[in-house]
Amino acid sequence: MGIVTLKRIQEYSELHSDSDMPLRKMNIMIKNENQYNAACERIEELLKVVGNDTPADDKNFIELDLLSDLVADYEEIVYPVKETVSENLPTFTLWQKSSL
Repeated sequence: MGIVTLKRIQEYSELHSDSDMPLRKMNIMIKNENQYNAACERIEELLKVVGNDTPADDKNFIELDLLSDLVADYEEIVYPVKETVSENLPTFTLWQKSSL
């Protein structure tokens, strides 16, 4: 697929509303920061109209769900969370227990 546009997301959501195939496997991804920002802005708009009582087959709910997955995938790649474990953690935990 090419560049992700909101129109493509809406078309995809209408065609595949019952599909569980991950967007990444279908090569539907946010390609750059501009698309990321546009997707985040659209998510903010959708959050104003989609609530807990919105049916899962509602077009706004589907679009929000798909855009959220795209943004999450982009953030995992571009802004990865680095896991670090402190070497002092076990010592601190033992010290905490002994001071109780």
